[in-house]
Amino acid sequence: MDKQYRCYIASSNELAEHIKELLPELEKRNIYVTSRWWEYYDRIKETDDFCSIAYYQFRQIEDSDFLILFGDPDKEIQFNGANIELGFAIGKLKKTFSVFRFKRSLMHYIDEPCYDIPELLEQIDRFIKYKNGEDPDEYKFA
Repeated sequence: MDKQYRCYIASSNELAEHIKELLPELEKRNIYVTSRWWEYYDRIKETDDFCSIAYYQFRQIEDSDFLILFGDPDKEIQFNGANIELGFAIGKLKKTFSVFRFKRSLMHYIDEPCYDIPELLEQIDRFIKYKNGEDPDEYKFA
């Protein structure tokens, strides 16, 4: 069995349906999504315990091999909370990918930008090959 990798998907709840379209492709690659926050988003909105939720999400990022910043396939977008998650992942030296278009942000110069899902999956496949020692010279990661 292939090694299982773990990823965190940072995005907006409004994009949950688009995120769900990516999940079967991640599963084919034996990639586990550490937090499916969009499945319990309604409960998150109703709580006052934001500190516990934030620490839980940060632990999920810390437990990941990489983070995907998932944008809107139809328009350029700028995040608030997802950018915090991206910054946390970068601070923990996680590999980060972004998919679709984003308004200019300094954080986005660190990640691996992808313009569509096929390109994202291609970059993830390259990352996995690198991590498995199959392609040590092809791709450089911090």
